[in-house]
Amino acid sequence: MIKLKSLITEEINKAQLISTAKILNVEPKFLKAWIEQTDVTPRKSFSVWILKGLKSRDVRLEDAHRIRTALLGFIRLKNAGRIEDITQFPNLNSLENRIEGLVGVGSKRKGFANVNPETLPGVTVIKKTPHLVFYKVINADSLSKVGEGTKWCTRFSYKYSTDIAKQYLKDNDYLIVIYKDGKPYGQYLNGIRQLKNVEDRPFTEKEKDIIFHGDKEYQILKAKYSGTQLQRLMQVCKELNVGFEIHFSSRYFSVSNEEGDFGGGSFSGNMTDVLSTIEEAAFESRGYNYHTFDWDDYGIDAMADFDDFAGPNFDKTKTLSFNYP
Repeated sequence: MIKLKSLITEEINKAQLISTAKILNVEPKFLKAWIEQTDVTPRKSFSVWILKGLKSRDVRLEDAHRIRTALLGFIRLKNAGRIEDITQFPNLNSLENRIEGLVGVGSKRKGFANVNPETLPGVTVIKKTPHLVFYKVINADSLSKVGEGTKWCTRFSYKYSTDIAKQYLKDNDYLIVIYKDGKPYGQYLNGIRQLKNVEDRPFTEKEKDIIFHGDKEYQILKAKYSGTQLQRLMQVCKELNVGFEIHFSSRYFSVSNEEGDFGGGSFSGNMTDVLSTIEEAAFESRGYNYHTFDWDDYGIDAMADFDDFAGPNFDKTKTLSFNYP
């Protein structure tokens, strides 16, 4: 029986639940049920801490088993007076590291499996650099083996790795695992989403620039998710060699490339729809699947108004033209 001592006693915070659900693009009712399943305490005493992790994207919904394991370990140590309060740990990773240091069990990973990914079923090489090899993995067992020695929830030594690996592959078709000098270095979903290092933490911008040096898709994504909405759109179109015009007085926009007009149409005052439609036409004019570029995966909120799109000083009575090259 779990005995609670000096834990957070606040029950699920409704306002925080709603705001987090909005960021994750899920229904509050769904998120509440997920919290109730993930938080191991009767009063859901860790809900505030868990929601903060979700909101900052330090953890993901698929980390439920991992969170439960860490919280059970924390409770045992807390009842024994051997660990700090949960609020002293800014994220799940720091809590896991502390538990590992104290007891050496729980989320503790085993050493590198010393396997050659190229010998495993469902693994193909898609890119090689002097120090990095990018593997496309479509087999759940292979995904578990190539991740051993990391803190990924898909690693073989993690209790629920096979189920999690199968779910990842069901939802995404494949994962990309990066090896550096013969050992795991990083992994991500298609569309360069959820790029994590072996500590299951995001890479720095500098590290990502090195990993994806010369990668066109990464440069497009990086352009899309930096600066104002208008700056992002202009940079993406520059990367794609696509031009566009937005005629605010007549509420009409057009997209073009070197072969001529590719698409266009009228719009209302909703600049989010304008941005999405222009981007979709721009991507598709170059053969990209627009739907692989997902705003939510980068924590970017949709535009609330025009000022967020172009900045407060832009003259809305003019025609905005962007031609490249």
